[in-house]
Amino acid sequence: MAKAELISRENNIAQLKVTLDAAEVDKYYQQVYKDYAGQIKVPGFRKGKVPPNIVRNYVGKDNVAGAAEEQIKEHAIDDGLTQLKLTPRQGHVTWVQEPDPEEGQPITYEFSIPVLPEVVLPDYSSYEFSVPVLGISEDMKQRYRERLIEKYSEYPDKPGAAEKGDALLISFSSNYADGGEATPLKHDGLMFVLGRDGNMPGWDEKLTGLKAGDSVDFDYLVPENFADKRVATKLVKLHIDVKTVSTVVVPELNEQFVKDTLHMESMEQFEEYLMLSLQRERDAQVEQIKRDLVMQKLAAGIEADITEDMVSDEIDGLVKENDRTLRQYDSSLDQYLQGKGQSLPEYRESLREAALTKIRLFLAVKTIADAEGIFAASDDFQRYAAYLMQYEGIPLEQMRELMKHREFYTEAAYQIVREKVFEHVVASAKFNAEPLSTGAASAETTDAPPADETGNS
Repeated sequence: MAKAELISRENNIAQLKVTLDAAEVDKYYQQVYKDYAGQIKVPGFRKGKVPPNIVRNYVGKDNVAGAAEEQIKEHAIDDGLTQLKLTPRQGHVTWVQEPDPEEGQPITYEFSIPVLPEVVLPDYSSYEFSVPVLGISEDMKQRYRERLIEKYSEYPDKPGAAEKGDALLISFSSNYADGGEATPLKHDGLMFVLGRDGNMPGWDEKLTGLKAGDSVDFDYLVPENFADKRVATKLVKLHIDVKTVSTVVVPELNEQFVKDTLHMESMEQFEEYLMLSLQRERDAQVEQIKRDLVMQKLAAGIEADITEDMVSDEIDGLVKENDRTLRQYDSSLDQYLQGKGQSLPEYRESLREAALTKIRLFLAVKTIADAEGIFAASDDFQRYAAYLMQYEGIPLEQMRELMKHREFYTEAAYQIVREKVFEHVVASAKFNAEPLSTGAASAETTDAPPADETGNS
């Protein structure tokens, strides 16, 4: 068995000395002989039955030793880290003592390797929070009914020009007025209802009077409060194509509608269902608030030596991830920074706090999982795969291929463990409900239709 010793640990670089006995060294030599015996053809011997001395003569002593050395060194690293309960992180192994292995002889390696820092967790079982809980108001019920009516509205084609209240199926794209580059402000197949609250300011006027097949071009100053900050306050040149013009047929929410469409027995049953649906939405919001409160405090409360190289590596990952996201929308990080007038070093610095929080949360999750024996079981992976197929639209065959890749499997395992740790920490903390007035917040989601229109709540 290997014997491991921690020589030093500074700046999250651990120096280890690992000694393997002769039996362990020979085990890897025997594996190399077996591998070669299955590959070479030697007259008088069946494939796979070539003795070690013949293998050595055929492939050369140095080749055998070189193949064995790679496996022995890998074993020394893994066994040393396991015995000393160290977790490696991104970086390279630096060999301090790296002798050549010999059959029948023990060997001692000395090397340094980047490792995760030691973590001291706060006592999260002592956490106590006040959680805002919103009552269900008549205004919230009315908005829910409006969402339901919108879901079941019909849009028959309309000949002629679009008027207030009509729906236009449009596609649009845009370019920055200054420079001409394409912007992220684009959409293919948006249903736009003229006169509806929340429409982009000024669009109603430009689209009123258009017919199916028409196009319109105009300069547009994107509002300051627009969600995508890449285009907020920017002057862009918009091009809009009208695919169809439709009237909007809104159903009446009455007894006949709830019976025929929602398959409920009465308006009373619908009202009960409505209340339960809003309560579920509110409860889900409360659970998310609990989780956010706990994990923010936990990430801020851990004690760990997070070195600059760790932060830099995490920022590298965030930069690459954000660039990949932008490219999905036919943009790039370079275009984004140019639009903001920001340099890459400035952008990297703006990501520092996000990187630190991500590292701290990762360290907290791993430390709690190790301490509590939380892990990803096989049925957890099945549920995770089913979730991705249902909510991300990943086909079954693609999911099977993804699960074969170690990188995907590792990320899936972390996400599963992360969720379990979140549940554990939330269950350990104490929460006090703090009722809010109905005007203080909203328990309803902005775009989700009712969870179940079958009457089965």
